[in-house]
Amino acid sequence: MGVHMISRVEKARNLAERIPASFNSRKERLKELFEEFEEKKAARTKRWHEMQREGRAARKEVHEILQKLWATMMKKRRLYN
Repeated sequence: MGVHMISRVEKARNLAERIPASFNSRKERLKELFEEFEEKKAARTKRWHEMQREGRAARKEVHEILQKLWATMMKKRRLYN
């Protein structure tokens, strides 16, 4: 029974020695993945803000065109009434 216990203890020690190394590599990989995710998120956010700016500019342009059209329609309406 003593030999069996020693082999279990040795196995446990070996496992304990291996876990920190693999854990650290997993931890590093998770850090890398998280940083990559943050970079992609920042890029998406930047693109989203660019799209919002473009949308605002387009809406402003449409608004100005509609105002001119409305003013023209009202002038013509006054002329014909």
